[in-house]
Amino acid sequence: MGEDDDRSGNLAAALAKFREAHRATEALLRKDPENPDRIFAHAQSEYWVGQAAWRIRDRATTERHWQGYVTEARKLLDRDMDKARANLEMGYALGNLCDLYLHDNHDVAKAIDYCQRSISFERAALHFAPDRTEISIALANRYGWLADALLAQKSFEAAREARLSEQAIIDGLVEKDPRNFELRFRQSWPLLGMATIAIEQGKPRQAAQESQKVIEAIRLLVAEEPRNTEVKRALARGHYSRAKALANYDSATARIELGETRRLIAEMERGSESSQAFASFWEAIGELEAKLDGK
Repeated sequence: MGEDDDRSGNLAAALAKFREAHRATEALLRKDPENPDRIFAHAQSEYWVGQAAWRIRDRATTERHWQGYVTEARKLLDRDMDKARANLEMGYALGNLCDLYLHDNHDVAKAIDYCQRSISFERAALHFAPDRTEISIALANRYGWLADALLAQKSFEAAREARLSEQAIIDGLVEKDPRNFELRFRQSWPLLGMATIAIEQGKPRQAAQESQKVIEAIRLLVAEEPRNTEVKRALARGHYSRAKALANYDSATARIELGETRRLIAEMERGSESSQAFASFWEAIGELEAKLDGK
């Protein structure tokens, strides 16, 4: 399966298999172009070819197939009796284009437009199926991406509003399912996002306070699942975020937070098969240390 090759890092094989599946779903759709299940299947093929191309940073191929995903999702809106599925697919398709245009700030205005349109369709999907948790999570994700796009545009207050919308959705899900570990972990994302906004906005004391909230929330999760690397990575991000904020007015405490970041990354690195898995962390740590040293 292409997904298996994608996960294992065999990207060329993944792309070839996804293209083969794309040809198959395209042929089936030609035989029955009004069939919503065949439209849905071909929409998934458009997504996966685009995703595989994006993994090798082939922007043109990615854009072509993700625009194709939008085309198929639009057909679903007209033909699928499952309106929740149809609206969710359109939300996913537009959300992918938001991510594409936001990457490297390629076209932030387009990214914001696609994010906002994605949100409107995912809100519609939730209207048709209010009890489907995956739709709520998808909607929260889109608000998070919108916040990142607005932050890139330096629309700080609008970015914070988007993060608060994301937080409200996840908090509501946790209230319904308080023992769900993944949802409780997901609560930390908007908190860290708001700390990042505060740093970029030139409010380091607020950023330090919000980063501390991230640290306190994630420490509890690490205690529950001490071998969960994803959660430990988030804890390291929290400490780094606080160090970055403190560097503006309390260099001694900033060094303590940076030391904790180093400890966590080194601990995860010892258990990692890839020496490059934490390269961006070490680079960021080095840059902040240089700032603290006045270099």
